[in-house]
Amino acid sequence: MATSTKKTPAKKATVKERPPIKVGKRTGPVALKGSQYDIHGALETYFGFREFKGTQEKSIRSLLSGQDTFVIMPTGGGKSLCYQLPAMILDGCAIIVSPL
Repeated sequence: MATSTKKTPAKKATVKERPPIKVGKRTGPVALKGSQYDIHGALETYFGFREFKGTQEKSIRSLLSGQDTFVIMPTGGGKSLCYQLPAMILDGCAIIVSPL
C-alpha cells in the first residue's frame, strides 16, 4: 500500500535584535573599600561563608588584581568559588576554561 505525504514549506527564520544589557553600579558589600574589594563581605553575602578554605583568598585576590590565575586544588577544595566570587564582584563577563 502506497502512502502519500504532503510536505509543508519550511518557515523563514527570523532573528530579533536584543537591546544591550544594562549593568548598574555595584554597591554594598562588594563595593570597593579603598583600593581593595571587600571579598569577605561578598563571601558572606553571596555564599554564606565566613572564612575561605586553603588558597581561595590568595587566588581570588590575584584575579581581582588583574592577574591571569591558574588554580589547582583537590576535589572539594573550593575551586569553583575562586572564579564565582570574582565574577560576582567585577563588572562584565567571566570566561572560565575547564576541561570538564
